[in-house]
Amino acid sequence: MRGTGYWNSDELNRRSEQVGKTSDVLESWKVERKEVRFELDQFYDAHKKSCDKIQLLEERNQELTKDNQIYLQMIEYNSDRIAKLTAQMEKLAKSVKKLEK
Repeated sequence: MRGTGYWNSDELNRRSEQVGKTSDVLESWKVERKEVRFELDQFYDAHKKSCDKIQLLEERNQELTKDNQIYLQMIEYNSDRIAKLTAQMEKLAKSVKKLEK
């Protein structure tokens, strides 16, 4: 009781219980906050790894695209050479046939 400057034991027990409950709630919030924070950190790490992997795959894809362009140019160049060589061989074959007659 406040008016007298003293609290009776029932009042003290009730207040002590309230403080204990409040302390328990605060402690559970701290634990829950740590768990949520841990989950967020894990999610962030996984997300960052995924983004890094995507970035690496995009860079690799760009390299492969450049390589493919080079190979296509080589094929075009070589196919022209092959066509010219084939034409020359056909001419030589005709010449050989004429000589054999």
